[in-house]
Amino acid sequence: MKIIKKPVGLLAANCYLLVSEQENAAVIDPGGDADVIMDLLREHKLSLAMILLTHGHFDHIGGLFGLHNAFPGVPIYIQQADGEMLTDPVKNLSADLGMPYSPIRDFIPLADGDTLTLDELTIRLMHVPGHSKGSSVYLVGEAMFSGDTLFRGSIGRHDLYGGDYQTIVRSLSRLAALDGDYTVYPGHGEDTTLGYERRTNPYLGMMSYDDYL
Repeated sequence: MKIIKKPVGLLAANCYLLVSEQENAAVIDPGGDADVIMDLLREHKLSLAMILLTHGHFDHIGGLFGLHNAFPGVPIYIQQADGEMLTDPVKNLSADLGMPYSPIRDFIPLADGDTLTLDELTIRLMHVPGHSKGSSVYLVGEAMFSGDTLFRGSIGRHDLYGGDYQTIVRSLSRLAALDGDYTVYPGHGEDTTLGYERRTNPYLGMMSYDDYL
């Protein structure tokens, strides 16, 4: 397994290429600059097999339309609660910035625990709502693609459409309770590890108000 990271788009969201031994690739969060992402695929001589979205905010889907046009047969996956954001520029926040957005309706909804296969790789979706209703992480071996749920030393916003503080706290508790350690590849900023975040991130391990009742 190989992972290639490229910040793209207006907010420099991290786009990842997850590459199998057979040089097939999953693009995770094409947040913009579809031409740059396609150049990366060509540069590394990769075949695009699927597109995975951690959530539906504009800075993680801005390059989706360009990729979909170039590779119309490649499946697009997103947790089912965020599917509405692929068709609604108000909900995905592109309208707030006056950014043009072309709706995507050809996608495959996933649920918590669903798995996908990329050659020898098994990809498991874990639903971690709170940043958005359908926010998810993808677990692949000891790698975690955390989107905007977990960052190095911080967490994602919970005041945008579909966000909720108590919900993201519960989701972070689920992440903290995972067995073992993971290298965390976040939606923005530098990589980290789940072990490091358990020890140092003040938001991990916090109990929600409901947990005290």
